Amino acid sequence: MPSNRGETKPWERQEKESTAAFQAFSIYLGMGADRSYSRVVQELGKSSALIARWGSAWGWQERIRAYDNHLSEEESKAVRKEIKERYARYGRISDKLTAKALEALGSIDAERMSSQDLLAYMRMAVMLADKHKEHLMPQERDEEGEDLLEGLLRAFESERD
Repeated sequence: MPSNRGETKPWERQEKESTAAFQAFSIYLGMGADRSYSRVVQELGKSSALIARWGSAWGWQERIRAYDNHLSEEESKAVRKEIKERYARYGRISDKLTAKALEALGSIDAERMSSQDLLAYMRMAVMLADKHKEHLMPQERDEEGEDLLEGLLRAFESERD
C-alpha cells in the first residue's frame, strides 16, 4: 500500500502486494543478518514454495538491499551530524578558553618577560595560526602571501640575533 508521502519506499508495502505477502516480507526484513526463507516458513506456517514465489515476485532481495542502504545512509547522516555538533561544541569551548587566555595575557607585564618567554609566546601564536590557516582571510597576508604572524616571528628572531 503506497504511503501518503508520495513514492513508496522499497521496504514499504508495494502497490497490489497482498497483506499476507507483505507480512511475510516484514518478518523476513526484521530477521536482520540471520534472515532466511526457511525461518519465514517456520514462523508463518506457509509452504516454502509460496514464500519463495512471494520473495521472487516482490523482489525481496532488492528491497532488503535498498533498506540496508537506507539504514547505512541514515547512520552516516547521524554520524556526520554528531561530528558537526561536536566540532561546534569544541569551537564554543575554544572561544571561551581563548577569551580567558587573552584576558590573562593582557595582564602580563611584557617588560618583565625574558626574550625567551616572548619568543615562546610568538611561537605558540604562529603554531595556532598555522593550525587555522584555512580561516585566514586574503587581507591577512602581505604582498608575498606570507602570513603576518610568520613575518612577525622571523622579524623578532632576526632582531634578537
